[in-house]
Amino acid sequence: MAQEIDFDKIYECANPLYGTFKIIEDLGRIKRHRMVKIKFINTGNEKIVRWCHARDGNVRDTMKDID
Repeated sequence: MAQEIDFDKIYECANPLYGTFKIIEDLGRIKRHRMVKIKFINTGNEKIVRWCHARDGNVRDTMKDID
């Protein structure tokens, strides 16, 4: 049974430098992987990632400047 996605939850990235994000769309299965579209809170950038990576916080905002 597939896990339900909480669209209101704010997820933390595994590395705090990459901030937080929300899941904005469930794209379903693409090539055996459940894909979701996420939006980073601080920068507003959107990215498509695997659901398991989003759930575990293993994503990063590649457009964010790290000082």
